[in-house]
Amino acid sequence: MFIASRKKGAGVPGRTLPITHAAVTAFEEFITAKAFGPFSNSALYKCFHRAVRRAKAHWCKHCGPWPAPPNFRPYDLRHGFLTEVYRRTRDLRVTAELGLHADMTITAMYAQAAVSENANAARDRLDGVSPDGTD
Repeated sequence: MFIASRKKGAGVPGRTLPITHAAVTAFEEFITAKAFGPFSNSALYKCFHRAVRRAKAHWCKHCGPWPAPPNFRPYDLRHGFLTEVYRRTRDLRVTAELGLHADMTITAMYAQAAVSENANAARDRLDGVSPDGTD
């Protein structure tokens, strides 16, 4: 898959990345579902918020109060994903590569969020572990 160059921030040169079998399957399903459409920022924004509204309605009906903030954005998913990548791998290079960061100082922000005491306490609480280590 070719990733176009990006001028935002420090910029990233265009490059070709290998895609996994799971990614090929996902693209095939995308094509089968005829999910192509306009991909302007406003179209993506509308589609994302429509999906969040549906997920929220389903969640509230079956699981209780919605856990995400009210102004949930696509960027929040990116930030959460990269934070979790660093938390699990402790590898800035891998996190930077997945985030297409040209500057490691940006990646370091995700690392800081991944290892902060507040973040770890919140994750443990969400996972059902009390501060003293008991359930």
